[in-house]
Amino acid sequence: MTGQAPRPSRLAGRLVIAAAAMVALVVGGTGGLVLGTELVLGSPEPRDLPDLPPDFPDPSVQYLPGLTVSEVTSSLAGLGFECEELSTWPGAPDLQECLEAGGGGRLSARIEYDSESAVRALITSCYRRAEDTTRRCEDGFQSSVHIALASQPPAAREQARDWVERYAEEVAVIRDGSEVVTRAGEIALTMSVVSFDDGDAVYKLDLRRA
Repeated sequence: MTGQAPRPSRLAGRLVIAAAAMVALVVGGTGGLVLGTELVLGSPEPRDLPDLPPDFPDPSVQYLPGLTVSEVTSSLAGLGFECEELSTWPGAPDLQECLEAGGGGRLSARIEYDSESAVRALITSCYRRAEDTTRRCEDGFQSSVHIALASQPPAAREQARDWVERYAEEVAVIRDGSEVVTRAGEIALTMSVVSFDDGDAVYKLDLRRA
């Protein structure tokens, strides 16, 4: 056996900390307690937060690029829509509902957004009666495409217009209750339809960031 001095036990260390903290509390109150603890344990050195990796998701990628709420409502107003804000649950996106004036609610648009310059989606709905042979739904959807894809390249806008033209009036192409999806530029387009026994149908076009 060598003559090495025994190391202090963990219990002894804890007793030292407790004694120092007690003395500091008596002498200096709460401030002394903090100081005494720091003297015994040592103050943690400040550390800089690490830089975010280059591929860290940018929050703005969830919004329609180059679009504001005012631009959407102004464009819709020019097409004869009247918009109003809707109440939402805390934490949910803000909403504005826009109805075609004099259209009996057949054509409507909903704007989902987090702020004036953070538009999540433009969703257009159209109620089409079986005997209706007009292009009301397609025209409404094409207007929405024009608004939402205003900042996209011409080729992307043309692709979106052609896709809408194909599906907007063909209820047989879209299986009832299902949806078809495509992408044009940075925008995802989703078309869905719900048909009724009398032949009427509700079409919906959802435009949001891909």
